[in-house]
Amino acid sequence: AKRMLVWRSSLCQRAAIVVAKHFVRVLESARASYCTESVTMLSRILTLCLTLLALPLHAQQIAITIDDLPYVLQSRTTPREGMQIVNDVNAALKNYDIIATGFAIGRQVNDETVPAMYAFARAGHTVGNHSWSHPDYDTLTRWAFRREVRRTDRALRLWMKGPKYYRFPFLREGKTEKSRRVADTVL
Repeated sequence: AKRMLVWRSSLCQRAAIVVAKHFVRVLESARASYCTESVTMLSRILTLCLTLLALPLHAQQIAITIDDLPYVLQSRTTPREGMQIVNDVNAALKNYDIIATGFAIGRQVNDETVPAMYAFARAGHTVGNHSWSHPDYDTLTRWAFRREVRRTDRALRLWMKGPKYYRFPFLREGKTEKSRRVADTVL
């Protein structure tokens, strides 16, 4: 599976992220010491660095992604309301000729929500895995994460065609490099 974070595909973009993370840490340190001049200066340097790093990136495509399909949370929406949400999203995307990737939560896919999943996929959109129960990855063991991914892959097999994509709930991919590598081995 591919992590659906588009910037990872470009070396320049990775460099921009590394620089940004470094400067964010420095900015946080400067804020902690209440040095507003340092914060202002570092903010300007960060903006300049990111602008310079982005110049060679002539992006011709972007990815539009939508989380938490099929929009049916038993405590909040009915299957009918969820279907209406999917139809509204499909209509809005169609107005602009946009093909999106929707990330579905496995346990929300059942007999009542299958029509919404079909409607999204029939509109030409890609379906990706957003976990079985939407847990924080940082709280899972490797085996629990594997169960989340595989169980959802099985639930979405009718709609997951071509490359598989995974979106971490809360965008939490792991606090350490080791935990990110573990996730990569599972995906």
